[in-house]
Amino acid sequence: MDVLIGIDGGGSKTRCVVSDRRGRVLGRGDSGPSNYLKEGLYPAKRSLREAVRLALKSAQQKQRSIVAACAGLAGVYRRQDQDVMGRVLREILATECLVLESDAFVALAGATEGRPGLIVISGTGSIAFGVDGNGKRARAGGWGHILGDEGSGYDIARRGLMAALRDYDGRGPKTLIRTRIAEELYLKSTDQIIPLLYGEQLGQAYLAALYPLVLSAAEAGDRVADQLLRSAAQELALATASVIRKLAGGATLPIAVHGGVFQNSPRLLHYFQEALKQESPAGEVIEPKETPEIGAILAARAALEGRRLFAG
Repeated sequence: MDVLIGIDGGGSKTRCVVSDRRGRVLGRGDSGPSNYLKEGLYPAKRSLREAVRLALKSAQQKQRSIVAACAGLAGVYRRQDQDVMGRVLREILATECLVLESDAFVALAGATEGRPGLIVISGTGSIAFGVDGNGKRARAGGWGHILGDEGSGYDIARRGLMAALRDYDGRGPKTLIRTRIAEELYLKSTDQIIPLLYGEQLGQAYLAALYPLVLSAAEAGDRVADQLLRSAAQELALATASVIRKLAGGATLPIAVHGGVFQNSPRLLHYFQEALKQESPAGEVIEPKETPEIGAILAARAALEGRRLFAG
């Protein structure tokens, strides 16, 4: 049987799907992170190989059955990064029809089922990305946790920790975030977070995983936490409005939201929709129709059939 491979590889996990030519899912496989800029080349390669192996095993298929594949990976926006990961994928996937795109591209492809639109992602990192009916692409954000990722789980958690330390110092208002963090990490004093962070026991992914503490504090009525969510929503709205302005024609496009932060916080989603109306009234916020790995399958299928996704 001829099969297609779709991969969604990010900073926290890698998901692979095997489908037939019609797009019917036959098997799935998950593994660890595959952003080689953060994890290193060999760990990323190991995660990709494992996800593909597990998916093929689940589908009861062999590598020689692969006729087309698409991988949407974090960290491949630059040409040199595409070259590096393209070589890796050619080693893993035995097919001439191989498409390498960003994780945002396959997330958008899945969210709109290959139709023009935008996607706003808030997970470990954040980015806004869109493609219009002419095939023009635009992005804003996604510059990583050192220089950007505003509105992401990492950004919310980091700002929450800063607020807790400001409370501890007496430099800022009292906040329930301080209590939440102490309980979660079994700290006797807030300043005990410092050796954990600067001793690198808590990496980016772990720190990002602390953002639910800010969400729960906001739900409990904490004003500091609520303001952090409003600020995150504003940053995501600014990125989305920037992408809308960059795309041709000014046509109204659907805007899908994706990522664990949106999924876990109706409050943040509400603040985002409010902020977006102020920044750019064009576009309706929608729920994604399909997952990113299915978006990768759609891209692989389009490449195999000589079609272009996002045609208007």
